[in-house]
Amino acid sequence: RDDALAKADSYDELLAAASLYVGGNQSGAADALAKLDAADYEGNAKALYDGLAGAVSSSLFSQYYTAGTTAYAAGDFAAAVQQLQLAVESDPEGTNANYVDALAYLGFAYYNQGDTQNATEIFNEIVTKYPGSTWASQVQGYMGQPGTAQTQEP
Repeated sequence: RDDALAKADSYDELLAAASLYVGGNQSGAADALAKLDAADYEGNAKALYDGLAGAVSSSLFSQYYTAGTTAYAAGDFAAAVQQLQLAVESDPEGTNANYVDALAYLGFAYYNQGDTQNATEIFNEIVTKYPGSTWASQVQGYMGQPGTAQTQEP
């Protein structure tokens, strides 16, 4: 009986997360999903969980990426760091097409704030994970170099 009640509660929480997403509250849906365990679901509920998790991740990434790159272009590097870090965290597998761009903007936002340690960590990640990319060759000249608060676009 207790297991059945716990399972019913878990399904109710999944439906609440879906309701938040359908209502346009991606952040709330993401928070609600983070509290759930995918292993608790099977069948259609598992399909709903997986679909919702993918949709929320993609939607959150786009929201944070846009806010971060907008802040970067405006020269608000602190806001850019905050938003771009959220974008990167919302896609832990790095599957979004703009993921490496988000990393590059994040690295340059750190760099332009004078935070060369965090910038170099991000740039190293780009070089390691995306060795043949245009970004990998572009960031190498900035690794370990003192930041100069440039507003150059990456």
